[in-house]
Amino acid sequence: ADLSFVARRAGYQSNGDTPILKQAYEMARMAALLEPEEYSNQGTLAESCYALGYREEGLKAARKARQLADLETSKIQKIAQALVDKLEKLN
Repeated sequence: ADLSFVARRAGYQSNGDTPILKQAYEMARMAALLEPEEYSNQGTLAESCYALGYREEGLKAARKARQLADLETSKIQKIAQALVDKLEKLN
């Protein structure tokens, strides 16, 4: 989850800078590979994919995050569903 946290922070701080977004994506992807059953890892990967326009990979991660969110609070479930919805609209 630490790698996912760093990736999330890098994404927030990137101000749309593509090289930074790509580094954040690589960290998020590695975090999701290392701990695929961790909600935050899948959610961060989905957000990183969204920022870069990687729809299919992002949807896969978002749907996994949504599945994992069933073990979390209703607030987390809504956040996860909104992420799925946002990626489904991405062209």
